[in-house]
Amino acid sequence: MQNSASASAAAVIANTPAVTPAIPSATPVPLAASPATPPINPLVTPALGPHGTTATINGAGFGTTQGSNTITVGGASAEVVTWSDTSITFTVPSVPVGPVSVVVNVNGVASNAAPFNVTA
Repeated sequence: MQNSASASAAAVIANTPAVTPAIPSATPVPLAASPATPPINPLVTPALGPHGTTATINGAGFGTTQGSNTITVGGASAEVVTWSDTSITFTVPSVPVGPVSVVVNVNGVASNAAPFNVTA
């Protein structure tokens, strides 16, 4: 024999409509872009010179075209003469005399610094 609490619970369960869980539509999730690889092993030639010197930085991973990529000398933007994936020719901007770092920024990722010595 069924007690009244069991009978009430059975009636509630029997009268409860079935619930189908909502499944969101399949929306494609874009994969995260692989992290950018920084330009590597830059070497500047000549290694010293005054403002206005045309110098070349050789390395790898600079990108085939300059686009929005930049090169800085002592923190100042340098004018690019030519740009390729392995070599960038640039003009040394007006920066203080002495040792400075040359850095290539490709897609927001900086290369390790290459030394250059600005002479008078």
